Amino acid sequence: MAIRRMFAKSITDSDDFLDLPLDVQLLYFHLGMQADDEGFLNSTRKIVRMLGVEPDALQILCDMGFLIPFPSGVVAIRHWHVNNKIRKDRYSGTQFVAEREQLEQEYKDIQTELSPLHADAKKLWAIHYNIYEVQHEQERQNAETRQKRQEIEH
Repeated sequence: MAIRRMFAKSITDSDDFLDLPLDVQLLYFHLGMQADDEGFLNSTRKIVRMLGVEPDALQILCDMGFLIPFPSGVVAIRHWHVNNKIRKDRYSGTQFVAEREQLEQEYKDIQTELSPLHADAKKLWAIHYNIYEVQHEQERQNAETRQKRQEIEH
């Protein structure tokens, strides 16, 4: 397991993060330092006690989407791969394989659900573009007609 951790400013400088109480921000950083190389950990209550923060700080991180809780008590740091890039020669896989597989399956399910929506969105944009082209052509023809009328009138 790596001994160095990073935190991306895109996460820690976001309004969502900065709106968190300071003790909740502190907990996030400590959880990030203790997580394994894939962003999983199961010692959250120990860290909460060690820091002396309220237990609801953990729930706030979950509610705000910074942590993904599992029924087993394991949590995953949602933005782990934004924060940390670990070299392959230093990487050590997680012991929480079931939770990782659950996240992977949820991601695949979301991709499967979004695939038809993406295709529909592309079709809608094509229709929108065709409508725009027709409107633009009609406006161009109307402008030509007005110009010819003005020429005839003068």
